[in-house]
Amino acid sequence: MKKIKSDLRRLKHPYGELNKGNTVSKNIVELEQINMVSLAVHIETFLCESDGSRETLRVYRQALRKFVEWADDMPPLTSVVRIYKTYLLNTGLKPNTVSIYLTAINQYFDYLVEQRLIPYNPAKVVRRPRIPRTHQRDLLLRKVRGCFLRTFLERTSRDIVILQW
Repeated sequence: MKKIKSDLRRLKHPYGELNKGNTVSKNIVELEQINMVSLAVHIETFLCESDGSRETLRVYRQALRKFVEWADDMPPLTSVVRIYKTYLLNTGLKPNTVSIYLTAINQYFDYLVEQRLIPYNPAKVVRRPRIPRTHQRDLLLRKVRGCFLRTFLERTSRDIVILQW
């Protein structure tokens, strides 16, 4: 944890540096005075007001709890979210899972901005990891499509065209 915090201090913030009179700097100072634990009390309200499916809300709850547990007393800065993304990828999570976690964090910060609890969304500029084209759902769809085509191969050309569409 100490190494992460020292890495955090060395990173420059994407919205600007701490200069007097700069509004970006004031926003950063405000964010640096907040920690993730103090924002965690709003997770359940955010989830209650979200209109996702039950499974989506379960995954978002899990993602946000893990992030808050990991971030602990760190401020909600872009550099913290970037370090967390690297941490997740290094723990062996698949890029698709990391992308879902980052989406949950991004939407949560959007909610906190709407509620005027933080001045801007620090996760907005963090890129999601690339998801390989050979993702399991894509492979499954190709296999199912292939099974249908083989099953109806004896059918007319019209049937095959309808199935391919």
